[in-house]
Amino acid sequence: MYIGFLLLLSVFSSSAFASKLNIVTEDFPLFQYYEQGELVGSAVNKVKAVLLRANINYTLGVNRWSVSYIAALRDSNTCIFSMGRSKTREPLFTWVFPIAHFTTSFYGLKSEHIDVSSLSDAKNYKTGVIRNNYSHQYLRARGFSEEEHLVMLSNFDRVFELLETRKGLLDLVILSDAQFAFRALKDPFTKQLKKVFTLKNQGAQLYFACNKLVEKDTIDKISNAYKALLNESSLFD
Repeated sequence: MYIGFLLLLSVFSSSAFASKLNIVTEDFPLFQYYEQGELVGSAVNKVKAVLLRANINYTLGVNRWSVSYIAALRDSNTCIFSMGRSKTREPLFTWVFPIAHFTTSFYGLKSEHIDVSSLSDAKNYKTGVIRNNYSHQYLRARGFSEEEHLVMLSNFDRVFELLETRKGLLDLVILSDAQFAFRALKDPFTKQLKKVFTLKNQGAQLYFACNKLVEKDTIDKISNAYKALLNESSLFD
């Protein structure tokens, strides 16, 4: 009897554990970032509100983008935000709800007088980009190669320092305009930089997306919760 009870308890415990959805993200101002040790931002507010409305039991982990991206691609009970939706990624994930529009640009040192009037012009320079992020995949799909045109970075923590100290090895960096604007609030070095070219990706959106194997019932709950909040909350305007 006691052994049977333990086995039954184990089954229920395993089921409860398996039903907990894993949510992964990165530090990506102004959409999600740390402030006084707490993850905040417009995307965080939206995601938490939707998951609460959907009554989803979940864990939230913050890692480098490449780590979170691979986890969402590989792990069957995992979702990710804020991820740019693109043709390359379209068949790889279930796209549950949009978070925000975004624009992405190349930035370089003013002192270098870099002129980029078209995307092909950027191939004349070395551009720093985060592996597997939207910009990396966007550029790679348009003929940019890691060997010739791109410098792969794990994060943007030291990217401006690299621009200054590795002239000739790194000429440009490509990042979200919102990300640059946030950095400019705190980092005086940004005054030495200028936007040299913005990607022609009008209508690009960041999404909450899930591994293709996340159960349909879970996807439907989240999607329906988003639709309900869309009609009720100013957070979703």
